[in-house]
Amino acid sequence: MEFSTDKKFLYIIDELSVKITVYKYNNGKLTFVQAINMMPEDYKETGAADLHVSPDGKFLYASNRDTADNIVLYAINKQDGKLSFIERYGVSKAPRGFTIDPTGNFLLSAGQEGNAIIVFKIDKATGKLTLTDNKIDVSQITCLKWVAAE
Repeated sequence: MEFSTDKKFLYIIDELSVKITVYKYNNGKLTFVQAINMMPEDYKETGAADLHVSPDGKFLYASNRDTADNIVLYAINKQDGKLSFIERYGVSKAPRGFTIDPTGNFLLSAGQEGNAIIVFKIDKATGKLTLTDNKIDVSQITCLKWVAAE
């Protein structure tokens, strides 16, 4: 789960239903806003994994493993927190985790069964992803975190 950048909304990914649920957050209380499917209604697999809000708070990205192996992009309505589907992107097999760099310029996807980290360039105006030529081979990668380096 992750909060919106203004901390007014909470986004929760559900692995088994392959949905994202949106709640309004106020004074420690949650109020249901929306539940949105990550995949078409006829999709029967499970495997939603990770979600992140872009640093500018305009977009939400969510990963889906199983047979889908994709990252789903949504626009965030700043007024009510609701998500609107934009596009899906194929990634390395079993994208258990992914991260957005602190500048919001790149998304790195960890493909656990694909044994690779693949890098996308983020268009900050549209949120859309473009695959770069950068690929890092890492066996059974599941999680990516940014840490300060000296």
